[in-house]
Amino acid sequence: MVDIDYTDPNGPMYYKGVYHLFYQYNPNGALFGETGMVWGHSASYDLVNWFGLENALVPSDPFDKVSCWSGSATILPGNKPVILYTGIDSNNNQVQNLATPKNLSDPLLREWVKYSGNSLMTPPEGVTGDNFRDPTTGWQGPDGTWRVIVGGWSNNQGMAILYESEDFVHWKKSQDPLYASAKTGMWECPDFFPVSINSSNGLDTSVMNNPGVRHVMKASFMEDWHDYYTVGNYDTEQQKFVPHADFTGTNQDLRFDYGKLYASKTFFDSKKDRRILWGWVNESDSTEDVLEKGWSGLQIVPRKIWLDGTGKQLLQWPVEEINTLRDNQVNVYDKKLESGSIFEVSGITASQADIEIMFELPQLEEAEFLNTNLVDPQLICDKEDASVNGGFGPFGVLALATKDLTEQTAIFFRVFRGEKGYVVLMCSDQKRSSLRNGLDKTTYGAFVDIDPSQEMISLRTLIDHSIIESFGGNGKSCITTRVYPKLAINNEAHLYVLLPAEDQQQPYRTGYHFQPPQNWMNDPNGPLYYKGVYHLFYQYNPNGALFGDTGMVWAHSVSYDLVNWFSLDHALIPSEPFDKVSCWSGSATILQGNKPVILYTGIDAENRQVQNLATPKNLSDPLLREWVKYSANPLMTPPDGVEKDNFRDPTTAWKDTDGTWRVIIGSWSNNLGMAMLYQSEDFVHWTKYQDPLYESGTAGMWECPDFFPVSINSTNGVDNFVPNSTVRHVMKASFAVNAHDYYIVGTYDTKLQKFLPDADFTGTSLDLRIDYGKFYASKTFFDSNKNRRILWGWVNESDSTEDDLEKGWSGLQSVPRKIWLDRTGKQLVQWPVEELNTLRDNQVDFYDKQLESGLMFEVSGITASQADIEIMFELPQLEEAEFLNTNLVDPQLICDKEDASVNGGFGPFGILALATKDLTERTAIFFRVFRGVKGYVVLMCSDQKRSSLRNGLDKTTYGAFVDIDPQQEMISLRSLIDHSIIESYGGNGKSCITTRVYPELAINNEAHLYVFNNGTKSVTISRLNAWSMNKARINCRGVQADNGMPLSTEQPYRTAYHFQPPKNWMNGPMYLNGVYHLFYQYNPYAAIWGNMTWGHSVSYDLINWIHLQHALSPVDPYDFNGVYSGSTTFISKGKPAILYTGVDTQNRQAQCLALPKNISDPFLKEWVKSPHNPLMKPINDIDPQFFRDPTTAWKGPDGLWRVLVGNQMNGHGTALLYRSKDFVTWSRSKVPLHSSNKTVMWECPDFYPVAINGKDGVETSSLDKSNKHVLKASFNQRDYYVLGKYKAQGDKFSVDKDFTNTKSDLSYDYGKFYASKTFFDSNKKRRVLWGWVNESDSQADDIKKGWSSVQSIPRTILLSKDGKQLIQWPIKEIEKLRTKKVSFNNKKLKGGSVLQVSGITASQADVSISFDLPNLKDAEVMNPSWVDPQLLCSSKKASVRGKAGPFGLLVLASKGLAEQTAVFFRVFKNHDKFVVLMCSDQSRSSLTDQGLDKTTYGAFINIDPSHEKISLRTLIDRSIVESFGGEGKACITARVYPKLAIDKEAYLYAFNNGTMDVTISSLKAWSLKKAQLVSATH
Repeated sequence: MVDIDYTDPNGPMYYKGVYHLFYQYNPNGALFGETGMVWGHSASYDLVNWFGLENALVPSDPFDKVSCWSGSATILPGNKPVILYTGIDSNNNQVQNLATPKNLSDPLLREWVKYSGNSLMTPPEGVTGDNFRDPTTGWQGPDGTWRVIVGGWSNNQGMAILYESEDFVHWKKSQDPLYASAKTGMWECPDFFPVSINSSNGLDTSVMNNPGVRHVMKASFMEDWHDYYTVGNYDTEQQKFVPHADFTGTNQDLRFDYGKLYASKTFFDSKKDRRILWGWVNESDSTEDVLEKGWSGLQIVPRKIWLDGTGKQLLQWPVEEINTLRDNQVNVYDKKLESGSIFEVSGITASQADIEIMFELPQLEEAEFLNTNLVDPQLICDKEDASVNGGFGPFGVLALATKDLTEQTAIFFRVFRGEKGYVVLMCSDQKRSSLRNGLDKTTYGAFVDIDPSQEMISLRTLIDHSIIESFGGNGKSCITTRVYPKLAINNEAHLYVLLPAEDQQQPYRTGYHFQPPQNWMNDPNGPLYYKGVYHLFYQYNPNGALFGDTGMVWAHSVSYDLVNWFSLDHALIPSEPFDKVSCWSGSATILQGNKPVILYTGIDAENRQVQNLATPKNLSDPLLREWVKYSANPLMTPPDGVEKDNFRDPTTAWKDTDGTWRVIIGSWSNNLGMAMLYQSEDFVHWTKYQDPLYESGTAGMWECPDFFPVSINSTNGVDNFVPNSTVRHVMKASFAVNAHDYYIVGTYDTKLQKFLPDADFTGTSLDLRIDYGKFYASKTFFDSNKNRRILWGWVNESDSTEDDLEKGWSGLQSVPRKIWLDRTGKQLVQWPVEELNTLRDNQVDFYDKQLESGLMFEVSGITASQADIEIMFELPQLEEAEFLNTNLVDPQLICDKEDASVNGGFGPFGILALATKDLTERTAIFFRVFRGVKGYVVLMCSDQKRSSLRNGLDKTTYGAFVDIDPQQEMISLRSLIDHSIIESYGGNGKSCITTRVYPELAINNEAHLYVFNNGTKSVTISRLNAWSMNKARINCRGVQADNGMPLSTEQPYRTAYHFQPPKNWMNGPMYLNGVYHLFYQYNPYAAIWGNMTWGHSVSYDLINWIHLQHALSPVDPYDFNGVYSGSTTFISKGKPAILYTGVDTQNRQAQCLALPKNISDPFLKEWVKSPHNPLMKPINDIDPQFFRDPTTAWKGPDGLWRVLVGNQMNGHGTALLYRSKDFVTWSRSKVPLHSSNKTVMWECPDFYPVAINGKDGVETSSLDKSNKHVLKASFNQRDYYVLGKYKAQGDKFSVDKDFTNTKSDLSYDYGKFYASKTFFDSNKKRRVLWGWVNESDSQADDIKKGWSSVQSIPRTILLSKDGKQLIQWPIKEIEKLRTKKVSFNNKKLKGGSVLQVSGITASQADVSISFDLPNLKDAEVMNPSWVDPQLLCSSKKASVRGKAGPFGLLVLASKGLAEQTAVFFRVFKNHDKFVVLMCSDQSRSSLTDQGLDKTTYGAFINIDPSHEKISLRTLIDRSIVESFGGEGKACITARVYPKLAIDKEAYLYAFNNGTMDVTISSLKAWSLKKAQLVSATH
């Protein structure tokens, strides 16, 4: 074609196997035609390859004499397509006309007939003749009426004018438009269509009146040539569209595409159940260019369009058919882009390409803050284009680029920190797209609604010579551009990935020490542990990098491991008269009932220091995000004799044996520093004690006092008041005079309310200090989670004020330290918390290395700027040590005088940290050993004199004596090195020195670490261990509205088709009105157990799930400390009820009821707790700690409901029985339904009938005589069951064989499977079993992953033919995920052989295999002592050769079998019978050695291999392996975490390691597709 222009896509549709695209077309030239526009027509069978047909509509009649403009196609009943289009009539009015196919049997619809009665709609009153166009696809309402909207403009409103018709011919205008907006101009090309909130599938345009449907209103606004849309509800009664958010006429409005896209049109593709979007992309060159080319305008590639899981926006993605054009694939994985680098994507045609890329961003806490004044993404992209360096970004691709990058189109991202999380900006920068002039090179931009701390940032870009379509965030934001390179055309075009230089001006920012992203931080305030979460409040200046005389706040961060921290909104800010100037330091106290409160110092309007109270707004929120200041503040004001600026920093309070609360406050009065004592009965009304708890005249004002008990017998911590003789007390004060923290140990006299120290403060270097370096304003708290006391301390800067202003931040916290009393009782000992070790990497070790005089060696192989080193020195022949000058009593002065460069006898020896290669910069941490009057003296020094070539730094040398005897013990040193801070622990933590250093050269990779000995005597390094330290996540804005922690971006173990929540820790399943419901125990705040709620998800097929908002949360007194397990019961037809265990404020377990708020809601999204709760209380002989997990109830013939509750009575597992008439008032039966003196507490009991002869499930209340009953209980980390007969009369349950607490007990699953629950699926008349599958990695791994636990595949459960056991099998629906089948039959597997099963995705598969053993006479003889199958499997692993076995599968195996999980069988001969053993051997499942449970599981299978084949079905899903042996007679589930065998590197093998050959009679294997697990929680 030549000399053409085409614009809007008209009436796309699918008809009789053919896709049709009609489009606005000017047959007479390359510019838009004022007259003569026609409907061009093309057809396709695949949406990719198109062939042109004759024009469908041309101007020919009075009603379209001037032009045929845009419109739409509608499929009428009977599969009859029609067209409504705008004609420009002979009066130049826009009128709406109808056309129908001439021949419906022609799938190409080549001829169209215009309706003789046209026009059907003319401009109504108030609408001018040129503002009435572009009718949409029509839809038929439930009343049978057809409706259509036409774009219009009237009374300064853009609108969708609504018309109605009974026959699609006679149309009547509705009184009001369907929707109108005064914020926009004329509406062109409106579109109105439904979208599903539950699925990415499309919906027919006439779908409505469905709670699972939203509607989209789209309009093309001529003012700026963009397509905008809004999502909302269609009220079919009022015939009104009600948007969730109205059009605003600003850049906040949603757009289909944030680039060059206009006049779009969607249609429903019935062939593939999807909605498809077309859009016109105009040129960006000049009119002259268009005329020279002879053509103008493109259509985008067709895109599938659907509603995002949040329900807030649409997603778009190129139709899958476009992938058929792909060729010459190039892949790059796990490529780390160094700062400022680009690399070329070679091997493809860069001018015509499709690229998909995933970016992973670590350490997001260092992202730049987004200027709150910048709200227009396009303006930000234009201002900060691809040439402007940022923190995280710009990174992306350079498309249609020349080799030298003089031409390039950059599609890139930037990541900022916003007020409530991270902000992802996507840009398409055309500024350098061409050396040509006269082009529109607008830069486009859009925000992408994703959280980069939770997911990787994805980009897909389609490049096609002069058009680039980019899809960010998996289609959440799309930008289309037109570009016209002069040089980068055809084979001269190149494609690059870029990551411009990051800011290199922050070499002193730490990797694993706590610090905010910017500004000033000082004192740690109120650290505490609450409901599974560690909290750190800290003094913070939100307005700058220096201390603020006003405006100081309590900032707030939380952690689950004391290592990785996530920032929340500030807890306290100046707002009231009592803290108007600032919120200063204080402490947190946990009151009775686990209620935290804060006491803090406020600087009031008169600049007085006063003490105030704040309490959490919501105690059920473990993150404690909101705090409420007490209305009667202040509680304490400066007393007589105390200046208004000398009364601050209340401690954690303690409750004495007399029931009185006490607290101390730092003060200065009468030249005495003191701990002023206050007491209270209610924590609100405080009175000052006559005398201070302790005072001293040797120092000035006491800041940040701390008073706490320590055990004299243990390193464990002690809560704040433990009145017994095994406890001493510590009084700590921060002396403002010299900015150090001092302490004394003594006795607390509770009668006199006096602290009696062993030794008083002296005001000299002899006083004990928490840390002998840069460390101040410390605070301790008792960690009830691990029974320890933890110390935090503020570490100030040692550079200048100007440096701080330039850096933009100031102040660190030390790593949290465990603190306890030394066994001598004389001093405290400190050590970094054990969690810090999880950051260790790249270990380097040395043992027994002699360090001669003057020698030094480098510790290489680690990152020396971010490291952890432990070293032990052994000193022989100490009698040759120097004598210590008795006049030298100040260790800091000795270290300063005899620094690391001064030779001694024994010493200096130690380490040189943050050192340059030539040692011009170095920080020396070292020891010297002297002979003293009464023994040997060990001096520890930290010498910063040569730490930096920079001037203007505080390079003070610090020193401390270490109270150890080097004759009796080695001298130990541990140093934590973190860019600009070094924390050193001498003598196993007896003396600590923290320093701040700022090398000019020894930064990042230029830093080195050495061990040295500058003494004349040799020393021996008996042991040296050093590690690189990974970066911690410090102050990410990762805790979102749903309270979740960020997910690790590396998720090789996250399953593809097993149910699991999006994140965190994972009761009663049911089926109602076509929807399956799964309620489950869920911790919304962390990937560890705690804060239990009832999560809720729904499904139509038990495979694909939609996550809903939580069904039940712990907010009421009776369930405040947790909503534990329970069950659902249908108490009448179609009316479900939940019985669950609530844990009340006193941690007592009781049973509670909840009912649906709206029974007509198929998703049952809201539940209402009963006002009668709790219904069943732990009274009389019931232990309140062992009373939980009510079953599904059943109704007896007497009309009474019955339910079981798990219990432990007198140490025995028990199923307590309760009865009720109304499901509200319950009475306990005198006798439990069943109990066992062989077992302990029964958790999650289940009781249900199974048919003796039948394949169907049985409803829970069925009492048919042909039933048996199953009683299941969870104990000893496994689910056991017994079979028996239940008689409703008298509620008697007679078991066939009772629990024995031996390996002969029947178990649902012999692997990782617990707390299971069944439900009766009335839809398919089956009983379905769910089971919880916990992790086998460490808690630290779970926290890093951001999630923990999955559910097993739902299984059907039946009674075996012999009535002796249950049979389980994956539900039939799982087979919907099968793809890529591989199969073979009758393949002999010789002894010692391995056979790869290729052609499937081995990390995500379904495998069925059966083995035939023709000759078993030589099978190994069964030893009578082999009664425990698990022990037998453990001793006879897959690597141990046998006779008939081991044979089976090696799953999740690496190529060389270094990693493998073996699921296998062995057959033994036992007299005249055979015994089949099934094993799941995880011993070689991963090369990861630490932190994994690699237990091997086993079960005997009740089959006869001489008469039947041995079958195995295994479902493999990345980190879970579910195996079903003997057609489901034995099941074993395992969790595995390969290091190598992940994703495409996982392999599947059949193997036989026995001496006897076996035959694979049948093997069938399939890859399994990923199930849909979407969220609809917003």
